[in-house]
Order: sequence, then structure tokens, then C-alpha cells
Amino acid sequence: MSDKLVELLQNLSKATSEGRVRWDETGREGRYRIRLGQADLEIERESYEPSPFKKILIEPQKPSTTEYRYVVYIRRVGGDKPLDVEFFDTGDEHYDLATGLYTSARRNATKFDQLLDPMIANVQQTG
Repeated sequence: MSDKLVELLQNLSKATSEGRVRWDETGREGRYRIRLGQADLEIERESYEPSPFKKILIEPQKPSTTEYRYVVYIRRVGGDKPLDVEFFDTGDEHYDLATGLYTSARRNATKFDQLLDPMIANVQQTG
């Protein structure tokens, strides 16, 4: 992965966590979009089953669990062919960056914190 893409994702993750940018839901479950200049960036989490090789030889003691991959799509506004970058939990050095960005984008797009604020206030009033 290019250094520029890593820099973009790091800066976007920070801006998202700080609430300086706004993500939108895409209509596809688990996929969120933000427009940056002349391009749209989308991030998606997909589940997959680990390969049988990994289950048998690498992690035989680990119970069978679903794992996630994250996909970042970058597309010019009006363009039809996105650049896509995948992040797998198999030693990918930027997997944690993709996980953090996805989590922040989801919270931002679904306005999760805005849902929690009145709930917290309600609990504090009853205590």
C-alpha cells in the first residue's frame, strides 16, 4: 500500500474520531461513504471464513470463528471503476488502521453518539 494512502487513512481516521468530517450511510449494510474533494471514499466490513489451511495448521486450537476483512473503495465523482484496497487479519500491518477507521465511520454515519447522549442524561437524572 502506498504511503500516501496510509497518510490519507490515518488523517481521515483522526478527523472522524474528532468529529471534523461527516460520513453517510450508503444503503448497503456495513458500508459508509464520505466525499473528499473530487472523490468518494467508502469503507466496508465483510465477514469471511478463514481458509481450511489456517484452521488446521496455523490455529488448530482456536474455535471456528468468523473473521472480518475491511475494504476501502476510492472512486472519482462520476467515475465507475473504484480503486479498492483490502485489509485482512492475517498479519496485514494496516489492519488495525482499517478497523479503527471503519468503527469511527460507522459511529459517525449512524450518529450513534447522538443516540447515547440523551440516554446518559436520563440515567444521570434517575441516579
